[in-house]
Amino acid sequence: MLSVFGLLAALHERNATGKRRQVEVAMLDSLISMQGYLSQIYVVTDQSPRPVGTQHPSIVPYGSFPTSDGDVIVACLTDRFWHNFARSLDREDLIEDPQFSLYEQRLENRDALNPIIIERMSRDTSEYWLARLSDFDVTKAPILSVGDALEQPHALARGLLETVNHPTEGTMRLVRGPIRFDGEGPSAATAPSLLGQDTHSILKATLGYSDEEIKNLSTAGRFRKRCDIDFCRNLRFSHGVARRRPANTGPLALRLK
Repeated sequence: MLSVFGLLAALHERNATGKRRQVEVAMLDSLISMQGYLSQIYVVTDQSPRPVGTQHPSIVPYGSFPTSDGDVIVACLTDRFWHNFARSLDREDLIEDPQFSLYEQRLENRDALNPIIIERMSRDTSEYWLARLSDFDVTKAPILSVGDALEQPHALARGLLETVNHPTEGTMRLVRGPIRFDGEGPSAATAPSLLGQDTHSILKATLGYSDEEIKNLSTAGRFRKRCDIDFCRNLRFSHGVARRRPANTGPLALRLK
């Protein structure tokens, strides 16, 4: 991602000034930069922020809180949100409580405040809390499973899932790319290729091999010929490793030698 930023900045400068740049983006540099405000907390206080899970190292309350059927993120970014949140919990007394009335006090007494919030929010459903927090103008969001995220109305309305037909697996859905130009998304997806299905076209169109050279490579056993349907039906993938059920087939070659 940072490489793209650097490349775009260099292209913009070249278009504006004609000056060329060599862009360098080191992995260590990138990871350090992604620490963001956590690094600044360290350089200001000389103390490393401790792990706080979904919570925030310097804002309280902030984080994931369990409901009776899931979890909801709450973010009290200012005192106004904290006051609204306390009222939504039916605990307006917390606003004036000397342990929690000020920002610094809430930060110091995080371990005392969180159980109070959890006890109240765990009585009702996520749907209840999302509606109630909206009514009280509190920053919040549901925590969705992968399936819930893909099947939510917004994702479906944006067409982020599309259906393709696979020659051995039948109908399957794929996640669509997110980038759109002038309101138009990427071209329609195609089903994943069968083993060896595109070998010939890639060698010829992309790498410039002649038909005779491709034939010689195939004859020499340098790559598997196009996968037949029955063989491909025996393939199963688990944790990124190609596996197949026992069958009377030769060794599985997945790449050029």
